[in-house]
Amino acid sequence: MNRYNQQASYRDITMSSPDIASAAEESSSRNQQVDLRLIKASFRMRERRRNLVRDYKIDDAAWWMLLDLYQAHANKTKLYVSALCANAGTSATSALRRLEGLIDAGLAARLPDTEDSRRIYIVLTACGLEATRTYLSHLNTELFAALAPDLANLKGISKSE
Repeated sequence: MNRYNQQASYRDITMSSPDIASAAEESSSRNQQVDLRLIKASFRMRERRRNLVRDYKIDDAAWWMLLDLYQAHANKTKLYVSALCANAGTSATSALRRLEGLIDAGLAARLPDTEDSRRIYIVLTACGLEATRTYLSHLNTELFAALAPDLANLKGISKSE
């Protein structure tokens, strides 16, 4: 292929400046639409979380502990008091108070470690599991609804492409 043909083929596959600007604007508009849907979903989920926190009188650190406990439950692992408090993002004293709040609210329970009597691990109660599952189910629904229009566009794309 000579130089002229290379230039011609390159010119054939490139887009003109107005086309590039139009494509960038369309992409930006699509991204903003997704962003707006995600923001709306986030606000709705914030309200659901606020209700959960209010109903059980727990704060942000306790909320993260609840999620940590749910993750341990789902992974079938034990979460000891020390690890749960370390992951809470607050001082040990504050984390222990938050843990007491979860236990008092009936969301979590202490269980002795049968292999080491010096250790205690924490589990979610049935109430804690239900509250967390309900929240996560709503989160899943909200996020899917926010992203569904864009996921539908991906439907025709195969993994081999």
